[in-house]
Amino acid sequence: MAPPPNTVELNNMQNILTKKNIIIALAVLVIFFFGAGAYWYYSDNNKDNKSGGILGRFFPEGENKENTSGENNNSSGGNPTGGEVKNTESFQLVKEPVSGAIFIKAPKGGVSKIRYIEKATGDLYEMGANGEDKSKIAATNIPWAFDVIWSPDGRRAILKTVSGDKMNATIATFSGSSVKTAFLPEGARDVVFSPKGDRIAYVLQSGDDGSIITSTVDLKNKITRLKLKFSSWKLFWPEEGNIYALTSPSAFLDGHLYRINLASGAFTKILNQKAGLTAAINSTAILFSETDAGNKTMNLFLSNNLGSKIAPLPIKTLPEKCIWSPKKKEVAYCATPVALPTASYPDDWYKGKINFEDTIIKIDLGTKSFDSILIPQQGDATNLFLSDDETILFFINKSDSSLWKIKL
Repeated sequence: MAPPPNTVELNNMQNILTKKNIIIALAVLVIFFFGAGAYWYYSDNNKDNKSGGILGRFFPEGENKENTSGENNNSSGGNPTGGEVKNTESFQLVKEPVSGAIFIKAPKGGVSKIRYIEKATGDLYEMGANGEDKSKIAATNIPWAFDVIWSPDGRRAILKTVSGDKMNATIATFSGSSVKTAFLPEGARDVVFSPKGDRIAYVLQSGDDGSIITSTVDLKNKITRLKLKFSSWKLFWPEEGNIYALTSPSAFLDGHLYRINLASGAFTKILNQKAGLTAAINSTAILFSETDAGNKTMNLFLSNNLGSKIAPLPIKTLPEKCIWSPKKKEVAYCATPVALPTASYPDDWYKGKINFEDTIIKIDLGTKSFDSILIPQQGDATNLFLSDDETILFFINKSDSSLWKIKL
C-alpha cells in the first residue's frame, strides 16, 4: 500500500488546485463582464451584413474604415463573447527542451506521427500523437537551434542557430536515418518554406542592404525579389503567389507589412505605421497586434489580406501565439493570456522578461464566435500546430521548451 501523502505534498496539491481555480474564475469573470459588449459588437453591428465570403460575414458590407481604437479590448484573455468554456485534457509529451515540432499525416494505411528536434542534441525523433513509440530517427549534429521551420510534409527543416553575433540557417533534408544539409549564405536572416515546400524565401543582409530571395530547397534558381536599405524582415508565405514581409516588431518602432507578388513583382503596402506590429497570415485574412504604449498593453485586430478592412477583436494576445486552421480558413486558434502583465509588447515577451499563463481561444469568423479551452497546467504556449483532423492542438511551452498536447 502506498504511504499517505505528507504535509508538503498536501500543500503542493492545494496550491495546484488553487491556481487552477483562479484561472477558471478569471475566465468566467471575463465572460460575465465582456460577453454582453462583445456580443453586441459582433452581432448587432454586423446583422445587416450580406456580402459574400468569410470576411464578408465578419466585416460590415462596404466598410473600409480602419478602427484601431481598441475599445472592445480587455485586460485578460478568457472568453470575451459568452461562447463555450470547457476544461480539457492536456499532457506533456516531451519534458526535455524541444527546438521545433510538427504533426505528419500518415500515408494511407499508416500511422500519423509527431516529429520533433531535441534542442540539446539536434537529434530528430518521432512518436505517436500520445507520445507512444518514441524513437530517434536521425542526428542533425546541429544542437541548440533556437527555432525550427518545417516544410509542410515534415521531410525538411530549417534550423536557426547563433554563433557569436551571427545567425546561421541550415536546411536539413531527412530520408530514413540519413540527413543531408545545405547551408544558407552568411548573412541570411529569416527563412520560410513555400506552401508546397519545394521552395524557400530568405532575407540576405549585406551591409545596410537587405534582399529578399527565393530559391529551390537545394539553393538553386535564386531570384532576388526585393532589395532595400533595410534587412530586419520577418517573412510569411501563406499562398504560392505572394510573400509577405513584416518589419521587425518592436513597441518602440512603427511597423509595416508589405506583400510581394511573385508573378508581377509588385511590392504593395498592406499595413503601416502601427507600433509593435506583428501578424499571423493566411490566404484570406490577417490577425495582427498593435502596441498600446500609453497603457503598456497590446490590442488584437483582424484584417482582410489587403489590409483595407480592419476590426478589433475582444481578446489580447500576440499573433505568434495563434495558428490558422489548414482545413477551415475562417478558424484560428490562439493561446491567450488569462491575465496580461503591464509591459512593452512584444519586446518584453520576446526577451523573456514576462511569461503568460494561457487559455486557448478558438476564433470562428464564420459564426463570429470565440470559445475557450482551459489548460489545466500553466503554460506560455507558442509554436502551435494541429493534428490532421484538428481534434488535438500541440504547442511548445516558451518557459521551458517542453512539448504539450491539448484535446480540442
